[in-house]
Amino acid sequence: GDDELRRAYSTCDAYVHWPAADGFGLAVAEALACGAEVIVPPDNPAAGEAGRGLARVAPAPASWGLAGPRPV
Repeated sequence: GDDELRRAYSTCDAYVHWPAADGFGLAVAEALACGAEVIVPPDNPAAGEAGRGLARVAPAPASWGLAGPRPV
């Protein structure tokens, strides 16, 4: 339900929204509204736009992009 979703967003360390294609970025906006740190991939412009500069864009669209710089 809505209360459970709000609780999950507001208590998580970070909400990772990782699909390469997302229609409207509603989940990003919901998570930000609940105070969650949001991480999105760089190849999903809709998620970045939905975050309006508040979502953190990972440095790469691969899984290592979540952790930081690419390993050598």
